[in-house]
Amino acid sequence: MEYLPFVEIAMLTLLVVLALTILLQRRQPQALSEGVQIRLDALDRTMADMATAFRFEAQVMRDDTRGALSGQSQLIEGRL
Repeated sequence: MEYLPFVEIAMLTLLVVLALTILLQRRQPQALSEGVQIRLDALDRTMADMATAFRFEAQVMRDDTRGALSGQSQLIEGRL
């Protein structure tokens, strides 16, 4: 389970960036130009894509762990 600290740090970073983006939009909505808004939209899409990738990676690692544990239990029981 060595991947958990990396995933936690990455998700925390994404949350901080999202929170700062929301605060910026709330404090100075009139100051945001169209170009900045387009960049923020791209950032939102990127963060959503990264979150999806992290969820997929976590699912793959859980499945791998379950498979390894199943193989170990079968080996211990003498089934393999």
